Amino acid sequence: MKILWVSVLAVLQFACGGGSGSNSGGQGQAVTATTKVVDQNGGTLSLDGMALTIPAGALQGPISITVRKQTIANAPEIIDGVLYEFTPDGLQFDLPVTLSMPMPDNSLLGPGEEFRIAKYRVTPDYDDPNQNLSYLIVYDTTVDATTQMVSTEISGFSSYGTTTSTTFPPILPPVPNTTASYDSCNRRLTLTIRGSGVETATVTAFIQQRSRQARPLGSIPPWTNWSTDWAGERVQQPQGSLVFS
Repeated sequence: MKILWVSVLAVLQFACGGGSGSNSGGQGQAVTATTKVVDQNGGTLSLDGMALTIPAGALQGPISITVRKQTIANAPEIIDGVLYEFTPDGLQFDLPVTLSMPMPDNSLLGPGEEFRIAKYRVTPDYDDPNQNLSYLIVYDTTVDATTQMVSTEISGFSSYGTTTSTTFPPILPPVPNTTASYDSCNRRLTLTIRGSGVETATVTAFIQQRSRQARPLGSIPPWTNWSTDWAGERVQQPQGSLVFS
């Protein structure tokens, strides 16, 4: 059990089915691809259950669009190891387009987790066994349990896959007048502290993640390294402790 005294500035390294800024090697496997020309009238590009729906007006003229599906082994940043690369790389749309992917198996979810679509950067090359994979952004995602699809809106092309997000586990025992929330996909732990005789303050810890590891939800890895940013009025010597178990 680890104890964090709330009077200490601290940082949590925590996993989010991977995390922003993390790098992992992965061996590429099972590449499939398809290409379609889409113009100003819009259209849909499909591959193995994935669908990219481009509305009319999103493009100003005909463009040849390619999607490449890659299964990457040993890539904890992607919950099911499936990554979709769209080209031409960097293409921007005049209107949002809808990206839908098959939902990974629910058995891949941890307690309190949900699936979310994320944008990734893969370097230097899909076919390089020493490639690195890192998050760029995690999107608000619609999960349709009936169709078994996850979907989001994107504004341009990159590589996309599915990760997970969760909420921060309960504080045990609770600190009086203190609440906590944790957004694992955006690597942010927020503590709101209301102490006797002091102004309300919010402590935000931005999390640096090394790798996804099997551990009970809420436990702090042995390599924890804390640092925090403060927002609002600073609380002077708040009392109590937060216990993660």
